[in-house]
Amino acid sequence: MISGLISRLYPACAAPGTQGLPIPDPVHLPRWVERNHSHGTLAAPVDFDPAADIPTPAYAVAAPVLFAALLRVGQAQPRCWLAASYPTRLQAHFVMRGARLNFPDMVVAEAQPSAQDGGSMAMLFCASVYGRAGSSAGARRRRLQDFLAALDADLATRREG
Repeated sequence: MISGLISRLYPACAAPGTQGLPIPDPVHLPRWVERNHSHGTLAAPVDFDPAADIPTPAYAVAAPVLFAALLRVGQAQPRCWLAASYPTRLQAHFVMRGARLNFPDMVVAEAQPSAQDGGSMAMLFCASVYGRAGSSAGARRRRLQDFLAALDADLATRREG
């Protein structure tokens, strides 16, 4: 009953995976975050502009290696689907859906080379598809924290193996 009503008000909630949402185009992440920050959560290095909600560390791997890890980790997250990948830009877009009412969030994940040491940095931005609901800010934050923890574990496993 309630899920039927929700899917009438929010059509993308009725679809599984990436269905019901347009295929996202690549974005210039700092500009995109500025326009969408009121309904999103940003994980990025401390010196990123705009300021990050969750700081990310420097990674001691090349940016293409980090991008491959972002793809692996994103596709392994619960209720997460790859919506688009732009390897030449080292950028991927994922749809992450809530467990109860299937509300979709969009996650943009990008790797960039670090200017100083040959390493890389990761930026992730998780935004609500519907509105600016402050109540889902905690869920978005947890999603990004879980994603980053899985990224750290993935890179550690690859380093050891």
